[in-house]
Amino acid sequence: MGNFNTELLLKHLTNLKNNPIKEEQTKAFYDNLKKKYFTKLDKIKNSSFSERELIAKEFFKELQKFKEDYKTFKENIYEHYNTNKIELVWYYNEILNILHPLSENRSTDKLYIEINNLYKDLFVKYYYNNLGNRIYEVSPISVYYITLNDTEWQIEIGKDIEFELAEDPDKYIEITREEAETFEEFFMQDLNIWYTSSIRQAVTYATFYYHGMKRKISGKPYISHALETLLITSSLTSEESVLITSVLHGLIKNTRTDIIEVKKYFGLDVAKRLLYLTQMEDNLNNDKECSEAKKNILYKLDNASIGIKIIILSNELSKLRETDRDFQIYKDSIWQHFSETDKKKHRWYHEEVLRRLYELRVSRAYEEYQKLIYIHLTNIFN
Repeated sequence: MGNFNTELLLKHLTNLKNNPIKEEQTKAFYDNLKKKYFTKLDKIKNSSFSERELIAKEFFKELQKFKEDYKTFKENIYEHYNTNKIELVWYYNEILNILHPLSENRSTDKLYIEINNLYKDLFVKYYYNNLGNRIYEVSPISVYYITLNDTEWQIEIGKDIEFELAEDPDKYIEITREEAETFEEFFMQDLNIWYTSSIRQAVTYATFYYHGMKRKISGKPYISHALETLLITSSLTSEESVLITSVLHGLIKNTRTDIIEVKKYFGLDVAKRLLYLTQMEDNLNNDKECSEAKKNILYKLDNASIGIKIIILSNELSKLRETDRDFQIYKDSIWQHFSETDKKKHRWYHEEVLRRLYELRVSRAYEEYQKLIYIHLTNIFN
């Protein structure tokens, strides 16, 4: 969230559709902010770097206390703090802005990130809007958004998400902060594929069903894997039904949706591919039958269409990228998180998949997959 100055704050609040501040009230509102907070903020602005670090630690404790107090008082908490929600959120946001230089120093950057994340978890909500390809960051004092191919968050004066939700509850999907960060990273890439309404619908569908789910080891939002698989697939084909299937590839196995609903929304071709992919991984989570389940994947891969093979390559490459990243942190303990703990069997499986994807050998995705097996992950699989 950027520096939402007082002038923009007042302009935003007077343009809200739900309970706006009247323009004649803005001077009194501003004077009250000035009286209560400006002296405190000036003191922080004039502090040295080391003093700001101490202020940040105290501010972190204050936010943690607010979090605990909120469990008891809920929205009545602001009365106990002798303020109102807009004032307090504005004040805390101004402190964050002043403390921002801490994020640029290696000794204090983690502290600032912790404070920033706690502030957002307390006061900020995130929404995904599929029609406009936007993620919204909404607090009591501001609304920011990021759109496909944007490089930074933009401010939207007077945007009233709560009012719009009351008018049309299906317009937005509420997502977590981590999911918003995943979309932010994804949006900043060159994604021409997003301009088809069917693919946007598939991403919306996956976002809804994967909401709150996390990857087993990294703890990243589960949607990150679906989006990365889609992105890799887009480098291999422009066929829309294959792209849609790629972002939905794990839904039947991992969520409460079913193939009938998928067929209803995305058509027979997508449903057939998704069913084939789901059947490939039958019993994969059954520890006693893990090796046999892998053999079933390989057997079905032998007879798979090129579209299925593209999705398998994209899916396995995404998972192997994740394993490579996680290994840098967890080293050999990473294998405790897998049903199959034998490293050699992992190498065997990936080599067999690679061999069956030979017709895709001219692609960069195939080359990267091969490299991860034989170079980057040699220390893992040997």
